[in-house]
Amino acid sequence: IIILWLVGSQSDSGIFFNVYRSLFIVFIPIIIVDQIIPQSISNYYNNDFAQLKIFSRKISTYRLLVSLITFSPLYIFAEQYLTFFFGIQYAEGFQALRFMISCFVISQIFGISYHILLLTKYAKELAIIDTILLIIFIPVSIYFSSIYGYEAAVISFSILMLVSAIVYYIFCFKIVGVNSLVHYSFKQNIQNIKKDLFQERN
Repeated sequence: IIILWLVGSQSDSGIFFNVYRSLFIVFIPIIIVDQIIPQSISNYYNNDFAQLKIFSRKISTYRLLVSLITFSPLYIFAEQYLTFFFGIQYAEGFQALRFMISCFVISQIFGISYHILLLTKYAKELAIIDTILLIIFIPVSIYFSSIYGYEAAVISFSILMLVSAIVYYIFCFKIVGVNSLVHYSFKQNIQNIKKDLFQERN
């Protein structure tokens, strides 16, 4: 937003801001799921590392499923959403919103590696990774946003979000030893959900 304010037009800044906040307005269900992550990672990391590996893939899968359920309506009705809440002048950003949603959902495939790094002894390394990525992406975003406006800003932000998730995952897998990828088997996912619900009832 600041970049667009400096190098773009007021209209570009407005469209990007509304697209950006539209993404995070419907982020609440994922935040609810995330409430169990900090304590679970801390307990498993210190007491049962094998269980941390199991938990990571399971909660990553839940987050992806919640993301798909939550963001599908917004993706389908992106133009109507922007028109209704922000006005017809912002409706042209619907394709940008869809692109941002797509990148966010794809990034969820790589799981909760960010949370694992943040809540273990690798917070310093996480900060270094974030700094390097920002040093790379900020100049790129400034350059292309000055030429192509909010579309370039959306693409830069979305790709940064996706690349960050990939880098976090690689570091978490190679250094920490935890594979946080979602379970690829839909049948297995459903079975896990049923199992968890059954255990809660008991």
